[in-house]
Amino acid sequence: MRAGSTDRRFQYTMKALQDALINQLETKPIAKITVTDLCHIANINRSTFYAHYSDPADLLEKTERELIADITRFLESFTFADDAPAAQQTMTRVFEYIQNNAELCKVLLGPNGDVAIQKEIMMLMQRFRIEEWRASRSMDVETMDYILLYTINGSIGVVQRWVENGLNKPAREMADLLLMTTNRGLSAFG
Repeated sequence: MRAGSTDRRFQYTMKALQDALINQLETKPIAKITVTDLCHIANINRSTFYAHYSDPADLLEKTERELIADITRFLESFTFADDAPAAQQTMTRVFEYIQNNAELCKVLLGPNGDVAIQKEIMMLMQRFRIEEWRASRSMDVETMDYILLYTINGSIGVVQRWVENGLNKPAREMADLLLMTTNRGLSAFG
């Protein structure tokens, strides 16, 4: 058998399993998803599943790692324009990524998603902003960590609501909203 056809079958199987996982996470948490459910939906046998994953949680974890790596590659491939702040450009790109991968992101950022992955995505969004902000402040590390925690958790809520609302606003507008709130708090809307 040629390597190319094996690669295509492998990719098809991985995509089918990921789609099955997304399908199941729309209605139930990972703890309630069985290998049998996934195999039935993906139309594969259990031995194929176990050749790649130990259980549904392993499939979810590998899907999440793939998502983070993909977002990171997406951001690293971006060339910043000189006419806008890096934080704004980064956040806009992440919102665009979420928009372009809405089905997967909706599930992973939704109520049955993993909170750890949500925080990791928000850390990616905030990375450039945090670096700029820390450089301009003289503040103890503990206080800075509290502020960072507040910002990340607020960002998660904003992104989750945007996804719940069907991505009803443009990515740039959402990035600007998040940056404005982060930078100036509620006084930005007074």
